[in-house]
Amino acid sequence: RISSVAAEDLPTESAMFFIEDKFYVSGPEDYAQPILQWFSARSTSTQPAVLKMEEVTLADLQLRLGKQYLFVHHGSCEHTL
Repeated sequence: RISSVAAEDLPTESAMFFIEDKFYVSGPEDYAQPILQWFSARSTSTQPAVLKMEEVTLADLQLRLGKQYLFVHHGSCEHTL
């Protein structure tokens, strides 16, 4: 059964993609920050870049067929693409 949910009932309008070691964030909440804090506490490697979705075009992305990427939205709804 599919139910309809009003936009104001959703946790947030924020979203994040993680594609090829880069975070692409959108909306009032930056979902990358808790991950980056965890990363910096446990790694000496260079942190992944964080870019605003609004400033990136599809042509800017370097995608690989068959590779899984992460999409997070509405607070805790996670998908692999």
